[in-house]
Amino acid sequence: MRLHFYFVRKYLIAFTAVLAVFLTLTVLLEMMEMLRRFDSNLIGLSEILYLTLLRTPRALYEILPLVVILATLGLYLGLA
Repeated sequence: MRLHFYFVRKYLIAFTAVLAVFLTLTVLLEMMEMLRRFDSNLIGLSEILYLTLLRTPRALYEILPLVVILATLGLYLGLA
């Protein structure tokens, strides 16, 4: 039973790390898209950040299988 908890803890750490990297990249890319789409004189940075954070869950939902695969790969490489 202890071994199962060890694997779960290692997997959650790997999953969180990979998700954080992809979340950061997604927010940066979406923010660049919003800055390109809207005029910066009409809309402020806080509104652009708000719109970016509204679009981020959709993008993360699309790349979630990749995050799971990469977290699993990281887990097994860490165990090897």
